[in-house]
Amino acid sequence: MGLPTVSIVIPCYNQGPFLGECLASLKSQTYPANLVETIVVDDGSGPDTKETIARLAEQYAFHLITQVNGGLSRARNVGIAYASGDYILPLDADNYLSPDAIELLVATIQDSQAQDPQVMFVYQDKVLFGADEASYVPHQPYNLYRLLSDNFADACSLLDRRVFDWGFAYNETMRQGYEDWELHLRLGLYGYIGRRLKGQTFFYRRWGYSMVNSADRAKTQLMAKIRDELASIYFPPHQREIKRNWAPGVNLIASKTVVDSQSLLDSTIVSLSDLEHPFAALDLLTAKYLFFSEPGLVEPLNDSALMEKLVLTMELRQEIHAIVLKHGAMTLGRFLRSRFVFAELPVHESHSTWNQLDQIIAAKTDVYVWDLDNQTLIVKSQWQAPPERRISRAIKNFGKRHVAPRIGFDTAYQLFYHSYRIFQLSKRALRRRPQTLSSQPLEARETGEQLDQGFRHYTDILF
Repeated sequence: MGLPTVSIVIPCYNQGPFLGECLASLKSQTYPANLVETIVVDDGSGPDTKETIARLAEQYAFHLITQVNGGLSRARNVGIAYASGDYILPLDADNYLSPDAIELLVATIQDSQAQDPQVMFVYQDKVLFGADEASYVPHQPYNLYRLLSDNFADACSLLDRRVFDWGFAYNETMRQGYEDWELHLRLGLYGYIGRRLKGQTFFYRRWGYSMVNSADRAKTQLMAKIRDELASIYFPPHQREIKRNWAPGVNLIASKTVVDSQSLLDSTIVSLSDLEHPFAALDLLTAKYLFFSEPGLVEPLNDSALMEKLVLTMELRQEIHAIVLKHGAMTLGRFLRSRFVFAELPVHESHSTWNQLDQIIAAKTDVYVWDLDNQTLIVKSQWQAPPERRISRAIKNFGKRHVAPRIGFDTAYQLFYHSYRIFQLSKRALRRRPQTLSSQPLEARETGEQLDQGFRHYTDILF
């Protein structure tokens, strides 16, 4: 079977000064030129752009469609209706591609579809250029739940032609923007998903006030329109199901009996019986929190809301990374923050015993114990972090609780990062560390009554 054909659809509305660079990037592609067709849709441009298009037609091979101004979505739909390729790649006239972009996009979507036939598009990371200094912006891996609130998949995505043959199209009523976001969500509603192409293949021009800026300013109104257009995907029961499948709150690595005894709905199960050892499941874990039960634990837990309590405890106490679950002298399992496991420990498959995990936890963070008998959380610092780590932790927790809600997480993170860099370079900061970060062991208790407020309603909270 030969290589598939690709149709590049380029809407152009008064973007003549940039179109030449866009077309030049297509001419330099490593993908066979005879398998690529380029379609330029002139969406009612003025005389200057029309003249530029006519001049470029003498230098580059492309099909030209001219129409009265109907908006970006209509221009794309008209171009796609004309296209004959197996795959469709929308490309705005002021952006361009790296020479290997089409080759990598086709390889990625074919490999992805071989593993999962539901994959219908591949989106790219961005390299911003133009008004600002060039910068690489990597996107997150595809996650339908995250896509509900974050438009991380750019319009310049390679789409399987079949989705348009099945009746999908860009929403022509969304003339202010986010039409690509709406399409990707609509595909997700019907079970069709995307994949990310890593790397610097897509170059996105920033030049003054653009349609993206306008869309961002009107985000509240546009999101309300998306919710109206795709009401069923935002319907709370459906949204909870999407979250459970794509971004569960807790991965439960335990026996079925233990899992069935819990009321937490926002969770997925990885059965211990299917694993050689507990950490063999690390590549299957996608949740924010992880619960590893002891391999021998098969009896139901006598508190059906235990997982809810542990989750909310972690949500309220950002300094907690790991909780050991105790029943008398017996250890029942460990409840961990997944970021801590993957990024800060890290745990891997060679850590095949609980003792190894406990040693790593004790070496990296304070030990918190949940006494199931007394419904009590106990923290006793068995290991003292270096002053740098303790002060860093204090700054980070203060930023999350008090700074980020006011200025946004990204800004707060940058503030924390630069503040910590200054702290690392300043020896005087060590001598002025807060008195609350004493080197003495810490002990604290919180009663079950204090922790029980609101737990029974937690299953309706999406975090």
